[in-house]
Amino acid sequence: MADIVGQVLSVDFATVVQLLSANPELCHDSMLISRFVDKIEPSFLLAVQELKKCGCPSNFLEKLTLATENNRFVPVNDKISVLELFVCEGTNNIAILTMLAKLKAETGDAEYLQSQSYDCMQVGEWCQTRNPEMAMVVYMKGFCDDKVMEVARSNSLYRQLAKYAGSRESPELWEKVLDLASADSSLKDNIMKSINSYTAEEASVLFRSIMTADKPMLLMEVLEEALFNTQFQGNRNLANLLLLTATSQAPERVIPYASRIQNADWSEIALICTNKGLEKEAAVLQGKAKGS
Repeated sequence: MADIVGQVLSVDFATVVQLLSANPELCHDSMLISRFVDKIEPSFLLAVQELKKCGCPSNFLEKLTLATENNRFVPVNDKISVLELFVCEGTNNIAILTMLAKLKAETGDAEYLQSQSYDCMQVGEWCQTRNPEMAMVVYMKGFCDDKVMEVARSNSLYRQLAKYAGSRESPELWEKVLDLASADSSLKDNIMKSINSYTAEEASVLFRSIMTADKPMLLMEVLEEALFNTQFQGNRNLANLLLLTATSQAPERVIPYASRIQNADWSEIALICTNKGLEKEAAVLQGKAKGS
């Protein structure tokens, strides 16, 4: 056996493969195989393929591949090809899937990161100092809300955060996002720009979250954007909410709002204005009610 081991470590690649084929028990010697792979001249992919043909156990080959993660002498494309080989064979080894995701991130393959399984926290942390935008993709995939907030805040990735918060439909996340938006106008601007891409339910969660956070002035700003510049134009419920909020927070805006809104419960809101002593506003709204 010692003679065979010596041959494996001293001859060319093709001869090694022949020796391993003739002595398949050697494929279970992890130290031997590791030393063999370190010495090979052809690609790492070719080595793994040939070792598989020789009967080398898949679980060992996976460990061998994982050991190359930080080996700069093994080309990235070689590593990816080997990892994809394991994936095609149906591996469920999360370490293999995670290593592949890191390499896909390194090559900028966001589409892969959005669709495949891996350890999102580990890959996100790996990406965070290398490529914050890719880290956002990974953390959003894993619904890692706090990490999404951290990366967005540190790198001003507010467009991504605004879109993510909308799609997440999480009042808890919106609470954090709105607190940040109160201190950073750039985030607020991106929320405004994102409203048109929200579904009705996503927008509803935003409006309710702003109301829960007791931010009436922000609520009016967001409702203005929704009613006058997005797909939600003409929404009666949003119009009512905007007018009602204005009666309490900015009465001087009631009449200008009414001039731009086409669809609202004018009589009911006029009565509220009357009860609040807003006689001029009430008269204008009553006129809208009669004309509708």
